Amino acid sequence: MFQNKKYNIFFSDSHFLTSVFLIIACSILFIVFPAGNDGQKFTGQIFFLVLIPAAYIKFILKKSLSDYGLNVKNVKSGLFWGTLAMAIVTIGTYFVITRTTLANSYALPGYVVDNFWYFLLYELVFANISIFCLEFFLRGFVLFTFSVRFSWWAIFIQSLLYLFFLIYYKNSFGQAAYATALSTVLGFVAWRTRSIAYSYAIILISSFIIDAYLIHSIK
Repeated sequence: MFQNKKYNIFFSDSHFLTSVFLIIACSILFIVFPAGNDGQKFTGQIFFLVLIPAAYIKFILKKSLSDYGLNVKNVKSGLFWGTLAMAIVTIGTYFVITRTTLANSYALPGYVVDNFWYFLLYELVFANISIFCLEFFLRGFVLFTFSVRFSWWAIFIQSLLYLFFLIYYKNSFGQAAYATALSTVLGFVAWRTRSIAYSYAIILISSFIIDAYLIHSIK
């Protein structure tokens, strides 16, 4: 009995360490993967942030993806925390856009600015894919891997990893600070609801509104 318990603890530890190693490996491969155009960028995001972690969860850990946030559970809690977080994100984003110079460094492709249908295509396909990939990896795989051991501290761990991405891609201090704060809010929603559906919806809707507002202000 004692030996089986000891073996189970070691097995659990080995899986946790393997998961941490995979998180680090996928993060490094994601940022060093050649991204000379949008096609390569999306390939890297889908492969390193979604397909590899999903395959690891299904075939190595033999767990359901719903255990890592890919579900629509806790609807009542999700609507409450999602609505509250959406209000915080909207107010915070409005303040950042109107009271700081960060909006000047927020770039959109020219074809998106000039054509409404391209704007919809960009938001519903390209931006959507990027948002889902980051949500699945950060608020899904990373958050729920670390939450088993560190509870709500996992929220800050996934935010720090996102900050690492931002620093690598040479975002300004203001951009990195704002995006990291946003990541923390989204992480709390995902942790509290055990789902990435609500954090995904928040960032998707807020991104659409921000981009539309910025295009309107340009014109």
